[in-house]
Amino acid sequence: MSRVVLGEPVGVRTWLGATVILPGLIIIFRNSLNTDSITGDVAALGAAFLLATKFVIVRGSKEISMVPAVVIGCLLTGLIAAPMALPLSLTPQGFLFALLLGLVLVPLGTTMTTLGPRYLLVPESGLIMLLEVLLAPLWAWLIIREIPSDQTLVGGLVILLALTFVFIGAFRKLPSGPLAD
Repeated sequence: MSRVVLGEPVGVRTWLGATVILPGLIIIFRNSLNTDSITGDVAALGAAFLLATKFVIVRGSKEISMVPAVVIGCLLTGLIAAPMALPLSLTPQGFLFALLLGLVLVPLGTTMTTLGPRYLLVPESGLIMLLEVLLAPLWAWLIIREIPSDQTLVGGLVILLALTFVFIGAFRKLPSGPLAD
């Protein structure tokens, strides 16, 4: 999207990394593709499109800090969503996790995803977001002892190797510049 809207180049390693990452994502999510309802898959694609749009907007106006807008957006989202969560039925431990999530993790994550595209090209910012696919099962395993499936481990390994290739430049012989038009 940034190549079309902003005219930014996309490196060969980024294209190759994205090409390798796609099968990793398919491995992880292939069971969801076999369901009768595609509502969740369509919502996920919509969310990915909106996140890409956010990255392009932030990158296109990198001289303006978008963090205040994100703070306002998070506060409004919280105010709108709060009545839908009533009545609360959290355990004391669940309440602490909710506080940690709402006061630290989500604000930190949204701030970082807002600052990142100011300094990285949009495709690289998007690829970094795929670390969430790797880290979410890890956190679930460490915190609530949910054991990830074999397909999650295999797909995650494919994604990790592709991200390593892109960001560390495992094959330095490949040009990192834009593809020739």
